[in-house]
Amino acid sequence: MGTKHFQILAAAAALAVAVPTAAVTTTIDFNAQTANDVASLTISGVTFTAPGGSVFTTGFGPTPNGTTGLVGYNSGTGIFYAFRADLLAPSSFVSIDLGDNGADGDDLFLNAYDSSNNLLGSDILSVGAGVSGLFTLTVNATGIAYATFGTGGASLQGSSTYADNFSFDGAVPEPATWAMMIGGFGMIGAALRRRSSVKTSVRFA
Repeated sequence: MGTKHFQILAAAAALAVAVPTAAVTTTIDFNAQTANDVASLTISGVTFTAPGGSVFTTGFGPTPNGTTGLVGYNSGTGIFYAFRADLLAPSSFVSIDLGDNGADGDDLFLNAYDSSNNLLGSDILSVGAGVSGLFTLTVNATGIAYATFGTGGASLQGSSTYADNFSFDGAVPEPATWAMMIGGFGMIGAALRRRSSVKTSVRFA
């Protein structure tokens, strides 16, 4: 491969890197899930686990809002656990709806971490006994690799709590840049074809 080919490939790589991106929010509502007593559940690039327990969606009935949500539970010990959500790509925003039917009080929490396990931000809410419903907790931070959420604090062990509507964002090319990308790669392809055409037109005496 000649120097020109390397230059063209370098231009293509630069074009791909330089394309502006926009954040797009994804919300996972778990409504189509029927997994129970599984080690993990992966949806839309996010893997949910309940460290110390298993993931349940329909095994404990609907959330206080009547929707399908997550519950972390160890069927062998009868202990409920909070969740960890690992993201396929870094996010700058995570949120989760947490709550129960008011049988007891809960210290709801959402913690966000980077890939080096540094705590980037937290959102906490104390809910008294008798208060039923789901409450939205949110963390905004750069480079979120995973989040933990539920009730019971850092041990990830506590009372039964439903989790629903996990939201996060990811970067995708802005619509206005697609034409620029297509045009740029088209010019690169044309340059390659032109160079190939010049080579094949050389004749020997």
